[in-house]
Amino acid sequence: MRRVLPFVALLAAACTTAPPQAAPDTASVPATMTTTTVAPAELAPKRIRAAVLPANALERLGVTEPGTDSDRHRPQLPLPCAKPKTSGQDVFGYHVPFARKWKNSRMEFNHLVTWYEDRTGAEAVAKTREMAESCREYVYSTRDVGDLTIHVTAPVDLPAPAGVSAAYAYCEDNGTNHACWGLIAHGDLMATLIVFSASHERSLGAVADMLPDAAALLLKD
Repeated sequence: MRRVLPFVALLAAACTTAPPQAAPDTASVPATMTTTTVAPAELAPKRIRAAVLPANALERLGVTEPGTDSDRHRPQLPLPCAKPKTSGQDVFGYHVPFARKWKNSRMEFNHLVTWYEDRTGAEAVAKTREMAESCREYVYSTRDVGDLTIHVTAPVDLPAPAGVSAAYAYCEDNGTNHACWGLIAHGDLMATLIVFSASHERSLGAVADMLPDAAALLLKD
């Protein structure tokens, strides 16, 4: 069995603390009413969880969710061609992500949904596209195997689901392992499908297969 891509760490993103809850303006509220004001970031986890594929979504692809608490799966933002010290927070500002992961002996499949505080999902897609098309290859340093030369193929042909505000896809490989990203946006959310395997065609095919399902959940928001 081939190992999962060693450059999966490229996608690591910062987890930040939600801003404080806004206080209601009690002076303008009648005494007979009760008002609760919640900051958008406090609502985002429920919204983004609802937009992530359910645990059994990939059964037809023969990929299952590992028996772990998906809340503990660290979300990963796409950062193609990024400098070593670049983080998701540096590039996209404050955001709240949630991800789930499925895998078998042939591939690993990730679905990430991210809420952005100061930009739309379409703007996040555009920024990712800008990064992906800024280089054809770059060097990524890993602790286990040293420097890896990552080749970028951007864009790749992937039909955009109806109704989304933006869509984009690109792939990376290190000569042996392949990863493809499919990004779609709606409102202040961006959904990202990420597949790692030993084949470009397999990775891109799995993203294309599940993209309509991911879009249907995203558009329910």
